[in-house]
Amino acid sequence: MQGGAIVEVAIVEGHGAQKLGGWQLGAGGGEDVGTDGGGVLFARRRRHAEPDYAAEYERVFRCPVRFAAAANEIVFNRRLLDLQQLHRDEILCELLRERADQLLADTHTTERLAERIIDGLKLQLQLGGTDPAQVAQRLGMTLRSLQRRLQSSSLSMSRLIDDARREVACASLRRRDVPIKDIAHRLGFSEPSAFHRAFKRWTGMTPAQFRQRSN
Repeated sequence: MQGGAIVEVAIVEGHGAQKLGGWQLGAGGGEDVGTDGGGVLFARRRRHAEPDYAAEYERVFRCPVRFAAAANEIVFNRRLLDLQQLHRDEILCELLRERADQLLADTHTTERLAERIIDGLKLQLQLGGTDPAQVAQRLGMTLRSLQRRLQSSSLSMSRLIDDARREVACASLRRRDVPIKDIAHRLGFSEPSAFHRAFKRWTGMTPAQFRQRSN
């Protein structure tokens, strides 16, 4: 919907979140979010196909429900965003605001940018063929913005990927139950021998030597 009085909010599914119009609402695991009975909900949209019991949705939520939509969303009056919470905690709010300001300030430092990129890369199941555009998306910026930040900070994406690979390799080698060939595959090396050469360049030791000294 368009217009200043309407807000569209995308519902979180799983551990991710979609944003629409700058607002975000979490409902863990894609749970339904409904009206409180006061008729504050204008509409609801669901990605799922319309079921036989579709009328139950409108009865429960007391608003029109559209199925086969592009995303799971709710639409409500913008004025609700300005209402004070009944159980608000001013002290906690101030602490959270200070923490948010600190996090925003950290995003502008070179060290923090490198750390955020490496932390994100380490969470990937596969580190081979990392897409810089996906890295930028996780950081909440465009690819061009990320490239400019890297250049101004004298950082290299390939170097950061290498750093992430080294950290994942060292952590994995400390677990004796993980085969070295599996570690090499996760890091994106086509052959264990290539992983051996890279690891020796990183640490001065072979993977087997590192594992032996770590245990």
